[in-house]
Amino acid sequence: MSGKNVVVEVGVKTAEVFLLKPEPKKRLTSLTKEKIEIKSTIPFEFNKARLLSAASFILDEVVIRC
Repeated sequence: MSGKNVVVEVGVKTAEVFLLKPEPKKRLTSLTKEKIEIKSTIPFEFNKARLLSAASFILDEVVIRC
């Protein structure tokens, strides 16, 4: 999943598709004035700096909370 910039201009019709996800029942993050605390491990590929797809729900929560 990746982000997408959307430009809306006056007088121009724009159609976009958004994926909405339900709010998790159990929070995996907490937000304070000083920091974002992640309460679980973010999974990476073995010996690589590449995130596994299982990390997306944790990082989505971080984005939503900020």
